[in-house]
Amino acid sequence: MSRYIARRVAQAVLVVVGVVLLTFVVARVVPGDPAATWAGPHAKPAQIEAARQRLGLDRPLPVQVARYFAGILRGDWGVSVRTRRPVLQDLAVRAPSSIQLVAAALLLALVVGVPLGVVSARWSGRAVDRLVRVGAVLGVSMPTFWLALILQLVFFQRL
Repeated sequence: MSRYIARRVAQAVLVVVGVVLLTFVVARVVPGDPAATWAGPHAKPAQIEAARQRLGLDRPLPVQVARYFAGILRGDWGVSVRTRRPVLQDLAVRAPSSIQLVAAALLLALVVGVPLGVVSARWSGRAVDRLVRVGAVLGVSMPTFWLALILQLVFFQRL
């Protein structure tokens, strides 16, 4: 059992390292210059260069990656380009609303999903079971942004 847990923890660490590397690479390959974005639309070349130095974009790529990992481990997730505040501070402001939304969605899923699963198991193979399965497959396969648009149309415009 302890071997299984150790293996799963090692896999989780690898996944986290992979996600961090992926976010680093994506941030670097996206078109546009982060220093120019940071400096603003009307920045002069000297201001862009100063922003590049301030953000550490003038250093070699391996140094940037090492600083990125070190900052994440220290809890220094950098400064938001949009708000110019620490990222963790912005997350702390927005996290409670997100947690409430997740809790409400989980509660709704349990309240609706468990009874439908029981009904489907009780009348397996019948029309009600097929209807529940079709609804489950559609619910899982539908993109969330599309479902959000449909729900907005139903609850905001129609009701």
